[in-house]
Amino acid sequence: MAERKESYTIVKRMTQQGQVLDIVLVDSHSEIWELDDKQKAEEIADILTKNSDSGWTYYVRTAK
Repeated sequence: MAERKESYTIVKRMTQQGQVLDIVLVDSHSEIWELDDKQKAEEIADILTKNSDSGWTYYVRTAK
């Protein structure tokens, strides 16, 4: 059986009125956006966090 290559997703963490909501980002086809390169995913998450005008943060997690 072929081993599945690890992939990564970017998650937006929204906090409002003390409640935390994590949102997995999707692609243009409304499918979960998975990246094969963890470093690239972390770079994108960092850019998104720095450019968030609402104060949301983004982080990378391993896709399941």
